[in-house]
Amino acid sequence: MVSKTDKKHIYLIGFSGSGKSTLGPKLATKLGYGFIDLDDMIESSTMRSISQIFAEKGERHFRKLESDLIATFSRQTRPYVVALGGGAFERAANRKILLSTGTVVYLSCSIKELTRRMIKHDDRPMLKEKKDRTPRTLQKKISDLLTKRKTNYMMAHIRIATTNRTEAAVLKEVLRQIKKYANR
Repeated sequence: MVSKTDKKHIYLIGFSGSGKSTLGPKLATKLGYGFIDLDDMIESSTMRSISQIFAEKGERHFRKLESDLIATFSRQTRPYVVALGGGAFERAANRKILLSTGTVVYLSCSIKELTRRMIKHDDRPMLKEKKDRTPRTLQKKISDLLTKRKTNYMMAHIRIATTNRTEAAVLKEVLRQIKKYANR
């Protein structure tokens, strides 16, 4: 069994638009850790966008790439802050690795705020709408996916709400909660 002091990585989970990729580099800098955005790493290694991977090879292939990288980074001796894709925590094998090798931080956000943040982004395959991409249809899709993922997200060691909070306030709270968790 891995003790809390052995959990060297910080894994950021949450829905697309919750702030993982924005907060991650700042958190890594504050902690003196490396930073990895898992989706960016997948795109870089495959020379394809996430949308292209979904379209050409399917979600199953993408999830396999994601799981392989999670397994690889979990074994790194250098500590990392890892921003995961919104669905990465859905796989039981990924959850087991993440929960046992690092501190998992769930960045939550209201559906209304996620919709506002994501309305201009059509690069998220799980949020693509074949019909009219209106705030209402996007909000429904986000609500459905969030409902499906919420139980798993709640397994995180730390949960932080990002709605109506500045980046600085969220960063300060994450640092405080990480310290608190490590000292339990």
